[in-house]
Amino acid sequence: MELTTRTKIGMWMYTVLATVFGLVDARGGFQHLNTPEWGTNHALFHMITGLFYTLALCAIIIILTWIPFKKGERWAWWTIVLCGVTIHGGHVLGDQLTNRGLAGGGTAQGPGELFFALTCTALGLYLVAFYLTWPHVSGRR
Repeated sequence: MELTTRTKIGMWMYTVLATVFGLVDARGGFQHLNTPEWGTNHALFHMITGLFYTLALCAIIIILTWIPFKKGERWAWWTIVLCGVTIHGGHVLGDQLTNRGLAGGGTAQGPGELFFALTCTALGLYLVAFYLTWPHVSGRR
């Protein structure tokens, strides 16, 4: 199946977004290990499991992009959508449900407002990538 320029751009967007977010989240997770208020076993459990889930979803996005999605598998597109929306939509929703728990505070890597703005930007870029890549699978059943 021939890949259009539009599809290639969307595929690279998926790859870069997942890679950058995975690296940023991993860096933040490891920085939490040096944060005194994260010293309890329960807090460390949340950091480790959250990091594991994020990295797993990022890896799934990259693998699905370059193997089944590239072949035109529609289910792969839907799974990439689910993963991207889960990661960044979860941050946006979580921020709202926790009374600005991300945007209203600080993170291990900097101001929460910055990371909230970046996750909203990433969610917007995923929406653009979804739009760009949909024609690649929309005609296949």
